[in-house]
Amino acid sequence: MTGLSVEEKGASKAGDRGEKSLYDRIFLWISGFVTFFVCTFNIGSSLFNNQQIVLVTFMLALSAFLATGMRNIVWPCFHLGLIFTGWLVFSNLVASLQGLEPTSWSRVADLSVQVAAFLVLAPALRAKPEAIAWVLGGVVLAFFVNSGLLVLTWSGLENPESYNWVWGLPNFVNIRFYASFLMVVAAVSIWGVLTFQYRARLLYFVLFFLAIAQMLWSGSRSPLFALLLAAAIVGVLLGRKFWLTWVALIAVFAASVVMASLFPVESDSLGVARALGFGNKSINSIDELGSGRLGIWRDAAQWIVMRPILGWGGDYYREASSTLSLVQVHNGPLQMALEWGIPFAVLLFGLLARLAVNGLKRIYTCSHQPSIFLLGYLLFLSMLLHSALDGVFYHGTPLFFMMLAVSLVTGANHGRAQNRPAGRMERSE
Repeated sequence: MTGLSVEEKGASKAGDRGEKSLYDRIFLWISGFVTFFVCTFNIGSSLFNNQQIVLVTFMLALSAFLATGMRNIVWPCFHLGLIFTGWLVFSNLVASLQGLEPTSWSRVADLSVQVAAFLVLAPALRAKPEAIAWVLGGVVLAFFVNSGLLVLTWSGLENPESYNWVWGLPNFVNIRFYASFLMVVAAVSIWGVLTFQYRARLLYFVLFFLAIAQMLWSGSRSPLFALLLAAAIVGVLLGRKFWLTWVALIAVFAASVVMASLFPVESDSLGVARALGFGNKSINSIDELGSGRLGIWRDAAQWIVMRPILGWGGDYYREASSTLSLVQVHNGPLQMALEWGIPFAVLLFGLLARLAVNGLKRIYTCSHQPSIFLLGYLLFLSMLLHSALDGVFYHGTPLFFMMLAVSLVTGANHGRAQNRPAGRMERSE
């Protein structure tokens, strides 16, 4: 048996490098495209929208796998991912065999694909950090496209103040979904202001101003509360050296309040006053302040205690809801417990809580943070807090960004020495 000649070996290695370079470029392109798609095409029913996001997320996961394979994979996370996916399939199969409806397998696909994407993207974004720039580019481009469509819609109406903005956005089925996207833009903007200087920093200040103004105008409380609380926690832990930056962000927030107030609408569901918790409608209880969420949670809890171990199967609350025919519980732990059982919810949110606590300890104890970790953690903490009041673990867009944020944090926490150093927050003021 003869070996390859030197020329053949060289040609083979060059071909491998060329193929790998092609896969790298495809991964970068798809990272930007998928992020842009997820942030702009939120049309149709929740089921239809989720299916589209699952499809493009699978494309992203496949491109990441082709670019990096199984190298540097976080094996404990891989094993946990298999456990989660196995539980989803088994729980839904049991519910289906017992005749429960709808026991939606599309919900199993929603979560399973996001788990698979996390397992691949955590090492891929660590190995190919330039993909993060493409993701951010997709978010920023989507923001300007969405803002432009909103301005065009407003300008094209004879009486925009009386228009049904809750259900009338051109590319978002509901304005609350748009507000969740705006929370992502605002979180990215805060990170950019803390990380960059000069022109880039000014761009992120502008993004923060525009995103907060639209979020306030939309009247959405949950994403605003989650963002502000996450930013406050991170700000306190970062210490005094960024105090001027936080003062500037507060000033920009105040300017956003003024801007949003310049475009009043007749609906009680929108507006700065509603977003800040003092709308025109009198609020007589905490339940009214939470738009009836306490009643929804009590209703969900009654179903959970009837099947506490394996749950009722995917999307069961769509059929079981006795409150306004809602499709989701507006609370992540309750949503997961109702569909897949209390053990599943406890394991999932126990791991997320551990990730959150470890991140807090890391920010508090380390004076210099890699910028990739800070980006992922600020986005992750915002989404985790948002999930306490809304359907982050049900709707496709926030679930995609939760997966992406966990991937960034996990990737930054593992194998930092294996790659070139990420940018660090070392600037003092």
